[in-house]
Amino acid sequence: PRMTDFDSMMKRHPYELGIGIDHHAALELDGEDFRILSIPGQKGSVELGDDADGNGQAVPGAWLKYVDDDGTLHSKACPWSGKVTELLQMVEDAQKHLLLDQEKVELCRKENPLLRD
Repeated sequence: PRMTDFDSMMKRHPYELGIGIDHHAALELDGEDFRILSIPGQKGSVELGDDADGNGQAVPGAWLKYVDDDGTLHSKACPWSGKVTELLQMVEDAQKHLLLDQEKVELCRKENPLLRD
């Protein structure tokens, strides 16, 4: 399955932040903000808790993943909305993560200029 492939890829790229998105979900970026969208009624991997009958309910969503110094894969459900800068900081030791390296961020900005009106 895709999740197993994604986890294997993450182990080959320690310190990078990975965002795994369920099949019936999407990550919307709007300027400085993000939100997770999902198709109502579809099953997913993010637990919402029990319904009125005591049954667990899992909906489509997204996961934040990274591998630490010891090779341990960490995974937690992505918040449903927030600031993009906060999304990229949601690891235990953000200073070690390559995506947050200021030189790499500046290079990405230079190579991907914003569209202007």
